[in-house]
Amino acid sequence: MFTNRITNIVFVSSVVIALILPLYYYSSLPETIPSHFNFSGKADSWMGKNNFILFNYSLVFFIISIFIGINILIKKTPNSLINLPNKDYWFTPERKEESLNTFRRFLFWTCSLTLLFITFLMDRSYSISLSNGSDLGAEIWIYIGMYMFIEVFLAIKLILHFNSVRK
Repeated sequence: MFTNRITNIVFVSSVVIALILPLYYYSSLPETIPSHFNFSGKADSWMGKNNFILFNYSLVFFIISIFIGINILIKKTPNSLINLPNKDYWFTPERKEESLNTFRRFLFWTCSLTLLFITFLMDRSYSISLSNGSDLGAEIWIYIGMYMFIEVFLAIKLILHFNSVRK
């Protein structure tokens, strides 16, 4: 299913980090944890510790399921339903598997980054609750910007890859 060693290592590592983080914090967390922050980064909603941990794991498994599901479905999807530049070139019998592997790599990198970003946000909630704070801080916007920049970079890289035609 995975298309190369580095992608596999990064994906598995991001899943492990996302699964271990709640366990690491659980015993030291207070009974309520900030679960929602307004636009200025101030906590405006809280959850019980067990519900927040359950939410954390549910979100992680949902993200993983979506990306793995897409990876499984993409191979079974008819070419006519896939929107791709130069599709006639990239989906010839000798190139189709390579093209699908490129797309799978993109999906697993996107999933890994999304998991790490969500894990970072959960970590911020845990840290804020342990310090009795209620503010994400302005730096959260830097991390959101970095996440968006990297995702856009990966999307552009994917588009440029499929826009090129090897002669």
